Amino acid sequence: AAPAAAPAGPPPPAAQLADLKAIEGKWKCDGKMNDSQFGKGHAISASVEVKTDLNGYFRTMRYEEKKTKDNATPYMMSSFIAWDPSKTQFVRTDLDGMGMITHMAAKGWDGDKLSFAGEFQMGPQKMQIRDTMTKKGAKELASLIEMAGPDGKWFALSESSCKKR
Repeated sequence: AAPAAAPAGPPPPAAQLADLKAIEGKWKCDGKMNDSQFGKGHAISASVEVKTDLNGYFRTMRYEEKKTKDNATPYMMSSFIAWDPSKTQFVRTDLDGMGMITHMAAKGWDGDKLSFAGEFQMGPQKMQIRDTMTKKGAKELASLIEMAGPDGKWFALSESSCKKR
């Protein structure tokens, strides 16, 4: 009898994940949180690390703001980014230090911009959110987080400039 074929194993990680190389690494971000329903505006300083994880199938991102007098409850979040071949887009799930789960998606880079859009639940209300990263060179990214308010109008929640460490 012929020997049984060995299991093929998992498929290789999606080639599209290589497109995220520009955001990988350790970053120091400085910017501002604007006045919103989440509180008074203030300066933010954060560290971000994006790395290849789980055998190359995902990119994980960890974002942590520094606690300051004006930012007494600093925001923190972990993200998982993958390529969804059935939707031919990147999918991202954020879990944050306020108990929120955010689901977003992005088709990929449009020039120097990578924009994830989706929604999260805050209490009984679902809210729309966008996170747009713009390449400003090999070692700099700009980040713009926008949300749609209850009236459906978009506003800038935060803006940051991030430099690779």
